[in-house]
Formats: sequence, structure tokens, C-alpha cells
Amino acid sequence: MGTTRAAMRAKHTFVFLSPFLVLALIASVLNISLAAAPQADVVATFVPEALPLDDPLSPLWDQATPVEVPLSAQNIALPLQLSPAVKQVQMRALHNGQYIAFLLEWEDPQQDLGLGHDGYKDAVALQFPLEAGQPFVCMGIQGQGVHILHWRADFQADIEQGFAESGDLNPRLVVNDYPHDEDPTFTTALAVGNPLARREKASPVEDLSAAGFGTLSAQEHNDALGWGIWQDGRWRVVIGRPLVTTDESDAQLAPGMTTSVAVAVWDGANRERDGQKAVSAWLTLELESSPAAAAQEAQVIQKEATPPPPEATPASAAPTAAPSEAQEAASSSSNIGVIAITATIGLAALGVGYLLGRSQLSTQPTKPGGGS
Repeated sequence: MGTTRAAMRAKHTFVFLSPFLVLALIASVLNISLAAAPQADVVATFVPEALPLDDPLSPLWDQATPVEVPLSAQNIALPLQLSPAVKQVQMRALHNGQYIAFLLEWEDPQQDLGLGHDGYKDAVALQFPLEAGQPFVCMGIQGQGVHILHWRADFQADIEQGFAESGDLNPRLVVNDYPHDEDPTFTTALAVGNPLARREKASPVEDLSAAGFGTLSAQEHNDALGWGIWQDGRWRVVIGRPLVTTDESDAQLAPGMTTSVAVAVWDGANRERDGQKAVSAWLTLELESSPAAAAQEAQVIQKEATPPPPEATPASAAPTAAPSEAQEAASSSSNIGVIAITATIGLAALGVGYLLGRSQLSTQPTKPGGGS
């Protein structure tokens, strides 16, 4: 009885594995890969010109492939907003070998600049891992930090309209004149360099670092650029930066590399702020190689693939003729023949395995006292 079960298991195993053996043999003969490399979610297209770092409406963006990125609620750390207003954002990316720029677009029926004590701003952010791999998507973790570029509608309003004072936000507000408003002793936020208190802002995009919840901090040197336009119920925001910087807290990029990027969006009308936001999963980001770099890489590959020159042959030896069409056809027929033979062997193996299993089953002794 034990022999019968072993034979049945052997037969089933052989029958299960035979098609895979045949497939592997055919792929080996034809030099076909059975696994495909994963495609990038977002491709930063190379363009040999200045990037539209402050122009979301530039026709140059038409050269980049748009990608629809789904968003969901950040539901890990407080405060939570389980029903974020923005469900998806469209992303494009360009680079010119020195800078990279992203165009982010999403539907928003109301422009929110976040001015006033009860105002909340519209905003969008990009996140990059500092090292290879994908750390925890929500702000990274200790030992696996992230680099964040955060565009803010209120920062852009300060640049466009000037820093909003209390009297500007509340015209009917009555206050006494404060004689020491420029003295750092009495303006502690300015004294410690709090970026939120700065009246002069060079960019509407914050350059930030984080390594887990509660660790978000502004970098001393801001390399981030960008600009946003709200019209027809839609935000179009550009966020850009140099590929390579001198800041150890920045993710370093290069043409031809593949890394990751994630997106977050805040809707002021929905009172979203801090952890209350819509977020994406990590996306694969590929930076196209520049034509010059691609050509150089192709030359290196060709050089490595070229076999060494043959040894010198006697002058009397006749030169080898190029293969004729008949020879090429014969070679193709030979390949087809090998495939046919391989498939036949595989099918024959299936048949033999099946017959052996049947034979072993039929020759097993009948248990005494058993039925007919």
C-alpha cells in the first residue's frame, strides 16, 4: 500500500513538473527571459533645455508622460482625516541633467490660502528616500530618513501679496502700537529662525527632512523651487530641485537612476493639516538618461560584448564568406527543429511517466480479504 502511494505521488509530481521543464528547455534554446523587469510608475523625461520651474502652464510639460496617482487617507498617526477631499493627483516629471521638476495637478473647487487664525491652506508635498529602498512611507523611520519638498499656498501668497499682518487679516482689529516689533527679544520666533515667522520668503516650497513621526524639520539651506496656479477649479503646482546638492539631508539624484517618490495633498476647505492629508504609496521613479550618456553607455556595452579579434590565419587561407540567405534559413529551420524535438521529448516524458504510474498501480498485490 505504501509503495502504491509513493508511485502515485511520483506520477503526480512528474506530471506537474513536466510542462515547466519543457517551457524551460524551449526558453533556453531561444534565449528568452521568463521574468520581465518591473516598469517605472513615473518617468522623468530628459529635455535639453531650461526647465519651467515656475511655470505650470509651459508647453514643455507636454513632453512628459502624465500618470494618475491614487491617494488615500493617512490612517496611522494622529491627527487623522479618514475622508480626505483629494482622491487622486496627476504627476509629470522632467529633468535636464541638472534639475528635476514635477508638475502636480488635482481638482479643487476652492482656493485656500490659509490666511487668518481659522484658515487652512492648500498644499502638496513630494517625498524621497535618502538611501536605496523604500522606508516607511509616512515620514520614514529612525535610521531611514526621507527628504520632503512641501509647496504651500500660504507661502506663495506671502511672496505674491506680501507678508500678511494681523491688521491685514482682520481689518476691524483694534490694537495698540507695539514699539519693539523688530527687536528679536520680543519676537522669539524670528529670533530662532522659525521659517513660518519669516516675512521674506524666497520660495513657496519648503525643504524638509524627517526620520519618523514628530521629527519633521526645515533645512537651513533651501534648494527647493516651484510655483502654483489655481484656475478653473484645478491646482497646477510645480516643485523642482537640483539633482545633486551639497546637503546631506537631500536625496541625491542622477540621470539614468531609479528611485522612489511619494505624494501627499492637503485641502484647506476640508480643514486638512498636519497628518490629516491624502497620501500615495511609494512610486517607482526613473530618470531618463541623457542622449549623450545613453550613447556612451551603449558604446561601453558594445565594447564589452565584442569578442576579441581572432588569431591571424595564414595568407593562403581563404576568407570566411558571410552567411548566405540559405544558410540563415537553414539556421532558422534548425532552431525550429530543436524546439519541435524538445517539445516532443517533453510530451513523451509525460506519457512515459503516466504509463509507469499505471503499470505500478496494476502490479500491486491485492490486500487479502479485499473486494474484487
